[in-house]
Amino acid sequence: YGLQRTAAVLRRGGVHGLFKSFVGGVLSAARALPGVSTALEGVEAGALQALMDELVPVDATALTVLPPAPLQAQHIVRQLTDAIDQEMAESGFTEGKSFAGIYHHPTGELTRCQADIASAFINTNALYPGVFKSCRKMEAETVSIIISLLKGRGIVTSHTACAQGADPAPHACGLMTTGGTESVLLAMLAYRDAFLERAPATPRHLLNVICSTTAHPALDKACHYFGLRLFKLQPDAATQTLSPAAVADAIDAYTLAVYASAPSFPHGVVDPIPELAALAQRRGIGCHVDNCLGGVLLSFAAAEQAACGFTQEEGVVRIPAFDFRVPGVTTISCDMHKYGFAPKGASIIAFRDPALRRAVY
Repeated sequence: YGLQRTAAVLRRGGVHGLFKSFVGGVLSAARALPGVSTALEGVEAGALQALMDELVPVDATALTVLPPAPLQAQHIVRQLTDAIDQEMAESGFTEGKSFAGIYHHPTGELTRCQADIASAFINTNALYPGVFKSCRKMEAETVSIIISLLKGRGIVTSHTACAQGADPAPHACGLMTTGGTESVLLAMLAYRDAFLERAPATPRHLLNVICSTTAHPALDKACHYFGLRLFKLQPDAATQTLSPAAVADAIDAYTLAVYASAPSFPHGVVDPIPELAALAQRRGIGCHVDNCLGGVLLSFAAAEQAACGFTQEEGVVRIPAFDFRVPGVTTISCDMHKYGFAPKGASIIAFRDPALRRAVY
């Protein structure tokens, strides 16, 4: 059994995974020794306290119960605007010196436009599309626009509009979500329930998803919630991308999907999606593309690169194909609140096949 377990760990995670498993076993054994567990807990507690002191410092002004008397509207507005102005100044966003969190300049015409619209729609309820028809229309339009981008359509570059050609995914559809994590959650739920609908007697604890260690932790959360095993493979040492050969070795009869990034959060590289999607298609499994960080931006950048005519210059690489134009790509998560410049949080989970989306409900 020990040799079988070692071989399985080596096959799934390589030498690094085997070493990690070994170190984890050593630490678990060490905790059983007198005094060691207490010492480790002390170190952990100290590290956690330092983190708490930084993120949640003591604040004497914090409200924890309803105030005895109503607060004046002007007081509330002034207090909150002063706080956000200070945070913006300290963060460097207004000077364009900070990255992530906000992906465009936080003041100006776009922000004023969004504020006006938010003010007009603040009392709407999307659960009542028969009443708030404009909300339903905006949501449907947003899903449609993002799906068109993910098919390479409706993109205008500095040179020309993107050539249309045959629709690579004529039945593609989607859902609007509150963010990339929810989009990934719904994709994994769809893969699981669609598989179980086809093979209801399958032991659920064997169902699995394959990804790189560079995959976003939203996938860890999805697999934890839905009882899926997650096999994380070491990326290629030179490119930090997911290796199709390693994925091929890891796929088994219970694999639901391969998870690829376009791009990955740690390194900003795009996995070899055409090769991964072709492999998934041959093996009869799904291929999910995490386009959350690159959503909208990567579609336009790829179209611009194609329109300009790609030239191999130092530091410039061809943007790999990553969307529904790649056969075998079955779902794509695409955030709008990053380079789509929408307010947080707004994302789309797109499905090539409406039947797969149906498994979400």
